[in-house]
Order: sequence, then C-alpha cells, then structure tokens
Amino acid sequence: MNLVAPAIGAIATVALLTAPAADAKTKYTDIRVVTNTGETLADHRQYTDDVRVRTSVDADCFGPSNPSTGDSYRLKDPNALGALIDASKNDSDLKPLKITDGFVDDGFGFGVCDIGGLETEGFAYWYSAVNGVGSTTGPDLIPVKNGDSNLWYLTTGDEPGFPSELVVKVPARVLAGDSFTAKVVRRLPDGTREPADGADINGFTTDENGEVELDIGEPGETTLRATGESDDAPSAFTSICVGEALSDCPKARGIVIFGSPGDDEIKGGKGPDLISCGKGKDIVREAQKSDDIAGNCEKVRRA
Repeated sequence: MNLVAPAIGAIATVALLTAPAADAKTKYTDIRVVTNTGETLADHRQYTDDVRVRTSVDADCFGPSNPSTGDSYRLKDPNALGALIDASKNDSDLKPLKITDGFVDDGFGFGVCDIGGLETEGFAYWYSAVNGVGSTTGPDLIPVKNGDSNLWYLTTGDEPGFPSELVVKVPARVLAGDSFTAKVVRRLPDGTREPADGADINGFTTDENGEVELDIGEPGETTLRATGESDDAPSAFTSICVGEALSDCPKARGIVIFGSPGDDEIKGGKGPDLISCGKGKDIVREAQKSDDIAGNCEKVRRA
C-alpha cells in the first residue's frame, strides 16, 4: 500500500443524476484490495459520495466485441464502485484503475478490468464483496452504508465459484507470554459464516472451531494473517500490541481513514487513528487524543 495523505451495473439513468455532492451525505466503508498472491494494495476506511466514473478505452476485459467507450459518467449515491474510485485518489497503489462500460447499454453496467496495473487475464477477474456477500451485479449498483466492509480480490480464475474471505479475530492487546485464542472465520459469498478449520495463521493451524492458542513472548507489535484453501481470499493483516502490562497498549486498534473530495463528517475510532479529510469542508467528531489528524480537517472535536 502506498497511502497518500494531503465490477459491473446499470447506469443509463444514474448517469443523468448530477446533483452536487452537498446534496448527499457521505458514507464510509472499510475497503481492502488484495491479490491471489497475497499482496495488499489498500486497506483503509474510505468516505465516499457522488463520484465521476471515467471509463478507459483500453479496458478490454469483456472482450473485443464489448469495447469500452472512454466516456465519463456521474454516480449520485455512495456505492462500492465509487468507494474504490475515491480510494484510488488516496492510495497510489490502486492506480491505474481501468473501468469498462462495455455492457452499460445492455443494462449490465460497469466492469473493473485493472486495479493498480493488475489486469484480469484468462478466467481471472476482480471479485467484489460487501460484508462478505459476493457481487452478482455491478459495483455501482451496490450501495454502501457506514460500517460496511468492501473486499476487492483478484481471483486466480481456477476457483469453482465465488471465493470466500478469511477474517482473523484476536484481542487488540495481550500480555507478553500469556496465551490467547486466535479465531479465523470464513465468510462465504452468500453472506453466511463458518469456522475456518485448517487455516494457517502465522505458521499455526486452526482446529475444527477455527481456533488456535497462541502466545507472544516479546513486547511490541505483532501482525497476524490467515490463509486457507485455494479459493479463500487471505485475511487482512491484523495487529496485536504486546505489553508487559495491558496499560502499555491502546485499548483498540487504530485505523487509517480518508475523507471524500466533498464535505465529510468523520467519526474517529477507539484507537490511535490516522485521519486525512481531503478536500471539502470537513469535521472530525469523537477524535481521540492519540489520533494523528491532518491539517486538511477544518474542524476537530475531541471525545
């Protein structure tokens, strides 16, 4: 990820809706972009609102019989595609972002052909899931609301169906040398969940309950990640603060938060966050003393 601080949907009618950003309230989604080799291109919280979609004439993942026009469109409401576009303005690893409108006239909508220079080849594609549910329509037709998670995963093309997503659940802080339970959950593409038995988490294997007991002897910060079956998207890198006393560590993990180009009302998390508001007239609410807040946030109200 190179953070810079300061898949498909019908839009024939959406493109005509050009109300200014101030008319819609921005929403945030936790967006993660990862490849089948485990490379993470982005993992942060992104605020989004109405967004301009610029298609690329060389976005050809729908084949030569469905070329992209290179036209621009405007999406009015916060959605999964708009969040990805806004995220690319804050994380250069997501560029180039190539979008096709090859099926727009058929009501099928936008497709994402390339994220960060990683183009789809063969049967591989950029898979999108919101809250674990695999997208069966265009990302521009999938609305996002505050707190949603949005995974973008470059498949291998060999998966028998939609991939699943692994999620690691561990405490934010532990005592050095004390054992704790790490749990890995598999989010299935229909939105259901199951324990991820047999998953690997930093060299240790989970049991039938998706759990494994771990202990970390040295104080500091440790990062855990789970990998699983060939059709599992790996989990996010999940940090744990290890201290000689629990008071050595924050009670919650910090997150990276980026605002939209419009006016945002950003709510900080419980941990030491990194917040950049971007353009627009923005306010940060419930900020912690430990938050690192960029100067482009016009108003800051502490918790």
